[in-house]
Amino acid sequence: MKVSFGIINYNRLFYLKSCAESLMESVKDYDGELEFICIDDNSKEKGTQEYLQSLSDRGWKVINQQDHRIKEKTDIKIIKDLIDEYSVALNIFCQESSGELLVPLQGDMQFIRKNWLQDYVSLFSERGDIFVAVLDAQRKVRLDDAYFINHSKHGNNVFAVNPTRIVPGAGDCFYKREYIDAMDGWQVGESNNAEDIFTITASKMFPNKKVYMPWIPVSIAIYTDPRGTMGRVRGNIRYGLYWEALKNNMYYKWVDLKDLKINKHRPFSIEELASPNGDWEMPIDEQGNWKKNPINWPIETEDVPCETIY
Repeated sequence: MKVSFGIINYNRLFYLKSCAESLMESVKDYDGELEFICIDDNSKEKGTQEYLQSLSDRGWKVINQQDHRIKEKTDIKIIKDLIDEYSVALNIFCQESSGELLVPLQGDMQFIRKNWLQDYVSLFSERGDIFVAVLDAQRKVRLDDAYFINHSKHGNNVFAVNPTRIVPGAGDCFYKREYIDAMDGWQVGESNNAEDIFTITASKMFPNKKVYMPWIPVSIAIYTDPRGTMGRVRGNIRYGLYWEALKNNMYYKWVDLKDLKINKHRPFSIEELASPNGDWEMPIDEQGNWKKNPINWPIETEDVPCETIY
């Protein structure tokens, strides 16, 4: 089964490097066909174009979203006012890819497990009730309040359904191309939040399809701000603490399955899987819980570092 990965990037080079390099390393054992695509929204951050060229040299398809606008004769000023650029990029990824399984990534995640892809492909091959399979680890407090059904073992992982989990509309997961095509992708427009519309449409068109979660997640969102968030870009300003991975483009260490003691009641949490690769402060509160986005963006105060990108 062919798998297409697509990273969508905008002026967050350090995260892009971590996502792309860890992705390639983590799936290099897969003996099926792979496709790697990066859609960059005309980033101005220093070093980005050189890195994108290095990806192209290694077989990636690199697409400049501005070139796509020119080709489609679309006015960027109109686009910025009317629709979500990220959702447009999701549609470009679908159009430019050829895999049976589509994996769009926001680019602010790092893969933490190796040799995991065949487990996901097996899940999609054997389960007829699956719509989407999630990648990233969740916070412990969220998992402790959930329950799971339809446990299904594939290779070194177990996947299960949280009945209350809605279909993700922003990627960072596996989708079946046939379902995306049937939905005609992401519906962007003046009055739409395309990601919310995607979720609603999926639930209506495929009411019996499920969201599967891995017992041992394969990725973690990159939190470079100890308050519980990452560097976020709005226009030409980046807010929050944003810094380059200290070692080998990896913010977190690789997880060794031999070090894990399986929890029979819920998947592993971020807190149980995340280990800093280098001396830096992860966003953990006094109770040992992973902090989550306490800051409203964009704001400019003394407490929220910001920088002009161009």
